[in-house]
Amino acid sequence: DRDGQRNHDATECGELAALVGAADCAALKSALDDDQTLAQIAESNDIEPQTVIDAMVAEMSAELDAKVESGAITEERAAMIRTQLTEMVTGFVNEGFDGERGRHGKAKRAGTAPRS
Repeated sequence: DRDGQRNHDATECGELAALVGAADCAALKSALDDDQTLAQIAESNDIEPQTVIDAMVAEMSAELDAKVESGAITEERAAMIRTQLTEMVTGFVNEGFDGERGRHGKAKRAGTAPRS
């Protein structure tokens, strides 16, 4: 249901904000809207980006384990994802994520010119 998804998203945003040292989800979103990466936000709060990467990889690995245990995905699929997980998370933290192209790099917002 939508309310459940919104609550889940808000919880994840709050957890990510805490991980990078942002005051709250709104502060995190504002920094991201200003084209800061998670690494830059973390560093501005005296948190090493590698700490953020390690925590995110650990969380995602635990989620993969739970999905395998529930039968949602196979162990083989989880293993394949794990081989790319650290690289994907590192790119996401250091470069951001362009949801439009599905690649690392700062997202281009429709109708806006790149900032210089």
